[in-house]
Amino acid sequence: MQLTARLFCLLLLLVTGLSGAADKKEQKEPSLTLEDIIFEPSYLTKLLGPNTLVVPSGDGAGLGPELMAALNKAGVTEKSRSFLLPEGAKPPEVKTSLPYGFPKSLRQGKQEGHARFLVFVGADGAVKTLHCYEFTHRLFALAVAKSVVKWKYTPASINGTAVPVLLELPAEFRGDGYDNKFNYGPERNPIEQPVRDPNRPPPGG
Repeated sequence: MQLTARLFCLLLLLVTGLSGAADKKEQKEPSLTLEDIIFEPSYLTKLLGPNTLVVPSGDGAGLGPELMAALNKAGVTEKSRSFLLPEGAKPPEVKTSLPYGFPKSLRQGKQEGHARFLVFVGADGAVKTLHCYEFTHRLFALAVAKSVVKWKYTPASINGTAVPVLLELPAEFRGDGYDNKFNYGPERNPIEQPVRDPNRPPPGG
């Protein structure tokens, strides 16, 4: 009987110890949010290999000073050698996209701003991660990231073989004092405000 009681106590201590260790592990490893990831470049650089193909945002643009500064700031050039997608290769194209969910706090007022991203698009066309290296409004940058992370691309390819690339992606917005016009999607077209019929009396008039 005493032996059984001792074994039961030992088993109880073991279970309690394992439970406590699991609790400590959970405390040491809090869950990450998108906001944690997009402003910390290490989540981007750890996915890069020794060589990285870069696609600038402008047509015919090379690895200019601004883009190189962004790559340096994000630590990309320390981890990987950067190359332009070679001539004749097919750049990535947006296949499906979502408009940005614009922050309510920025919708009114004559505000202008932007966010600049480095987006890592895999060989399957999915956005693997993205890093915001410059922004005027943190809320706007986060709103853009929440949308872009769900975009799907036709992947870049070289001689028919899909390859991962690092894509430069700018986003901009401007307010007009009533609501906000902001740019979204690959072509960054502004969303126009409805035009009121001058012959129609104003609401309540």
